[in-house]
Amino acid sequence: MSRLLIAVLLLTSFTVQAQEPGPITVFGDSIMHGSGVNNPAIDGVVPTVGAATGWTMINKSVSATLIADEGQTDSVFATPVDPSSRSLFLTGYNNMRTGGIVTKPLTSYRLNLAALVAWLAVPDTDKLRGTSPAITYTGSWQTVTGNYGDNLMKATTTIGDSASASVEGSAVYITGLALSYGGGSFDVKIDGVSRGTYSGNTAVNTPMGRTYAPFLVRIAGLADTKHAVKITQNGAGKIYVIDISSNRIAHSAQRPEVWLANCLRMTAKGYTLGAPAYNRGSDRVVSLYNSAIRQVVNELSSDGLNVHLIDVSAAYIPEEDVYTDETHPSANGAARIAAVMAEAMTRKSSPVDAAAGPRFVGQARSSVASQTISGTAPMAITGSSTTFVAPFNGTAVINADFDVQGSSPGAFTGSLRVNGTPAAGSVNFRPAATETRASQCHKWVIPVSKGLSYTVTQYGAAKGTASFKVFGNSGTGFTVTVWPAP
Repeated sequence: MSRLLIAVLLLTSFTVQAQEPGPITVFGDSIMHGSGVNNPAIDGVVPTVGAATGWTMINKSVSATLIADEGQTDSVFATPVDPSSRSLFLTGYNNMRTGGIVTKPLTSYRLNLAALVAWLAVPDTDKLRGTSPAITYTGSWQTVTGNYGDNLMKATTTIGDSASASVEGSAVYITGLALSYGGGSFDVKIDGVSRGTYSGNTAVNTPMGRTYAPFLVRIAGLADTKHAVKITQNGAGKIYVIDISSNRIAHSAQRPEVWLANCLRMTAKGYTLGAPAYNRGSDRVVSLYNSAIRQVVNELSSDGLNVHLIDVSAAYIPEEDVYTDETHPSANGAARIAAVMAEAMTRKSSPVDAAAGPRFVGQARSSVASQTISGTAPMAITGSSTTFVAPFNGTAVINADFDVQGSSPGAFTGSLRVNGTPAAGSVNFRPAATETRASQCHKWVIPVSKGLSYTVTQYGAAKGTASFKVFGNSGTGFTVTVWPAP
């Protein structure tokens, strides 16, 4: 832990709103759930965003899920949406890892994502759900039970059966249900003009066993008025109608707001892990999925829906920010992601004020060979510190990790010094004689004053008869983020 890479990253500043708006409902996988940090309720991405903004966060993320799985799609469909609703969604990581460069998983992901984002961006009062009496069905349609809760949609297998409704706006949205096998197809007419045929065979099976997924049909560029919509089954297989809606809300002063974060890269080793299902990713695949995410945001926002992209992928550095499992963000990585999210979300919600933050002001990473310490000798961390000037009055939040392995009973204590003075709090590691390698993390919160310089350094010691191997390279280090005073 003797060599340290110091990097300074300054982010655009923003203002925290004086009046707290409604809560943020969060959807996603293990990244948003908090895997990779010791205390997800405090150090995870979601609570860190909440602490930065002062907003209430309702975290519905579920680890190990793909977008089509119950923990993501079902959670979105079960969430009430009104004009004041606000949602944060980070997804695609597991889809990227399982889908690889194959076209069908990517297409299924994009269509599924578009359906969920449109659902969150259109209030329930503007949705005609599949079982709504405002939709006129002809033929042998049946109400579907067991998918996304009962009485949400209708389905048919009979060619020529139709569903008709009237909606107002310049873009029409139809949410259907695709199957991995056995889905039918349907034609869509708007005001009597055919707008294409759409397949219900675009889903892929997920590792959790989900064999179906929603998809969005978006027909934009229409006159901004009322439109007659007609869906007609025209091919063998089953078709489903989940809802019919439009972008009518685009004219309202208050619209549901959706922030969509994109897919993170992995280390070279990380991409190889998780065989046989989760080892198909690469930087190229991440780029493909992020292009799909950007396409969804661009299309729906161009319709006037209140949808925004947060480019966390550009800020996240997997070689520095990943946890020891080479898969999930470490506490430092979570802090970086949260800062980017908080900056983007608050900047959109209020005017920019150059006097406010937060800002990343320092990062330190160890990068040389591991060391062994014993007794009461301090850990040598030559250069393992960073110096920053506080951009405003507030608090410096320092997320530090210590990557160690004990070889005899005793205690390892990791600590932090600010301008040479020990900071309150420490990391304590008490292994058995044959303890395996483990990472211990801790968050320090230090008051800072605008314009003053601060030097932050990691230290460590072995107590008693203990002996510890302290891992070098990127195994130890910390990030410093300064938050403005309220």
